[in-house]
Amino acid sequence: MAKLCGTEVCPGDHVYDLTWGPGKVSGVEACAFHVAFGCGRPRRYNEQGMTGAKAFDRTLYFDKPIIIELPKDECNQVKFRNAFRDFMGIAKMLTTLKPCEEEIDECCNKRGRK
Repeated sequence: MAKLCGTEVCPGDHVYDLTWGPGKVSGVEACAFHVAFGCGRPRRYNEQGMTGAKAFDRTLYFDKPIIIELPKDECNQVKFRNAFRDFMGIAKMLTTLKPCEEEIDECCNKRGRK
């Protein structure tokens, strides 16, 4: 089963491409998957979220990514990066916690999933 940056991809998963916008996984191969967008044929992506043999940058995510603009001053950039690294460590820790069944059901119901 293919993965997107370490997370398993399944048919029907909603994803977001920086160029094409929101899409839905329409097919999965061993190490790649296809995403259908509003119109046109599905595009094939590798497990790094890139399409095509000459792609250098990731464009596909499970949701619209958050873009953070750094300050111009290099000293403040360092401070900002350090604070963001600390925040990401906490966020990663939170995603490894096991929520109780009621929280999972409530979250899935809000998103229309079971």
